[in-house]
Parts: sequence; C-alpha cells; structure tokens
Amino acid sequence: MCECGCVMNWDRYKFPATGKAFYLLTLKNHCQDCDGPTGISIELIEPGTFMFDYYSDPEHHNGELKFDDWTDSKGVAITCGLMKHEFVKKLSQHLIGVNSNDMGEDGLIDEFGAEVILEEMYDDAQVQPAIVNSLDDSAAK
Repeated sequence: MCECGCVMNWDRYKFPATGKAFYLLTLKNHCQDCDGPTGISIELIEPGTFMFDYYSDPEHHNGELKFDDWTDSKGVAITCGLMKHEFVKKLSQHLIGVNSNDMGEDGLIDEFGAEVILEEMYDDAQVQPAIVNSLDDSAAK
C-alpha cells in the first residue's frame, strides 16, 4: 500500500472461479498524492492464502459482481473515462480567461505555463472506473 492509503478507496467485487477460489475485480481511482494511475485489475484468489481469508470477509469488498443479461451472453461493462462532451465541459473552465501573457512570453504559453495549467486540469480529467448497471443491447456489442 502507498503511504497515503488511496488503495483503501478502491472498489472491489468478487465473482466465482473454479472450486472455492474466486476472482477479485478492483476498480482503482487515480491518486494525486502518490501519482497512482486509474486502472482495473482482476486477481485469482485461491484458498489457503491471506488474500482468500481477507477478501472472503464481506467488509473488505463491495459485494458480488452482478453480471447483466446481454443479447447472447452475460457481462459487465466498466466505464473508464469521460465522453468528449463531458471532457470539454469539465476542462474548458481551466482555459477560459487564461491570459497567455501571464503564462509565457509574447502571447505564447511556455513549458512552465503549460505544466501549471495541465496540473490544475489533471484531477478533473480523471475518472474512477465504474460498473455500468443497466446496459442497453446496442452498448453490449
């Protein structure tokens, strides 16, 4: 675990594997404090391990992963980012009204100015991966 404890905020869901084993789906949100990226992992957790005992306790996960009925299968959809219109709406506020003369020279934003603007945008641009609950047939394909 990183020192800031961000891993405690990740969402985790169990789903069955062969025998008593299970899979653990982890949805990892970004962390500015430890420079951790957004991500998704799937682990096979087998009996007889510390992880098996730990994640068998319902207090250490968000519940069983629910699979949706799709047209010819069952599945889980996970969103991992913003749609273009969401991205533009969230991040345009960081650029509107910026005086490029304050962020560089001769009306051009320099490397330092770009870094300042992008660091301010970073948190708004990140998205916690999330399970999509009711999925229509067209999105499942």
